[in-house]
Amino acid sequence: MTRHITKQTRVTRTTKSLIDHVTSNNPPRVVHTDVLPAPSVSDHDGVYAIINAQVTRYAPRYKYIRNEKTLDMRAFKQDFSSLPLNIIYGLESPDDMVDALNSLVTECLDRHAPLKKVKVTRPPAP
Repeated sequence: MTRHITKQTRVTRTTKSLIDHVTSNNPPRVVHTDVLPAPSVSDHDGVYAIINAQVTRYAPRYKYIRNEKTLDMRAFKQDFSSLPLNIIYGLESPDDMVDALNSLVTECLDRHAPLKKVKVTRPPAP
């Protein structure tokens, strides 16, 4: 995150402080920022930013989602109920127990609702 406002935004007779901010995760898109004095409206000055919102081309991105179209819930429940969950209690470390449980559940899910690669069609948020 980049902070764009560098001038004081609250000025009193005895103090000056920067307490109003404009931040972004994409600094090149922020074209200009400034502080507008507003003594008759508030004890804070107004901050503003000019942002280039022009959509640019991005490389295609992908994400993985579960393919639930072919999921047979009855078979999944039967397979899940037959998982050897008792082996988890034989482990000593809580971390090992969690890893074993995650592994068993993930393998069961992968058998019934495998992951598929999907192209993300929208550009990332500015």
